[in-house]
Amino acid sequence: MSEKLFIKWELFDMMISDIADEYADKNIKRIVGLSRGGLPMGVALSNKMGVPFIPLEWQTRDGKVKDVNKLLMIKGVYDSAEVLFVDDICDSGLTINQIKEYVPNSRWATLVNKIPKAVEFETLLVEDDRWIVFPWE
Repeated sequence: MSEKLFIKWELFDMMISDIADEYADKNIKRIVGLSRGGLPMGVALSNKMGVPFIPLEWQTRDGKVKDVNKLLMIKGVYDSAEVLFVDDICDSGLTINQIKEYVPNSRWATLVNKIPKAVEFETLLVEDDRWIVFPWE
């Protein structure tokens, strides 16, 4: 196994600032953070941008929980261009692809992306199999 990549709180704060800057003029009305890893990021981004936060339980690895009803409620209330979905990492792309089945034009930002062009914006592209350790882990 490759060595681990540790993301400390200071780097996390810079990543959140980069995402906030990227979306500052894009009329984002809601941040949707996917549990579990997208929750700390979503709350931090919500605070930084002054945009309300919605948690969404959608796990493909731990527990395999998919809150389709809440996702459909979000889709029914907001234009997809006004909602920014966030998660800590795009590892296999499974979670994002599943949600895009319901919200095809969804906007996505991740802290770390392992699949080039899988998300609209990432702060770090990692094209190897290193395990990423986030500050809340």
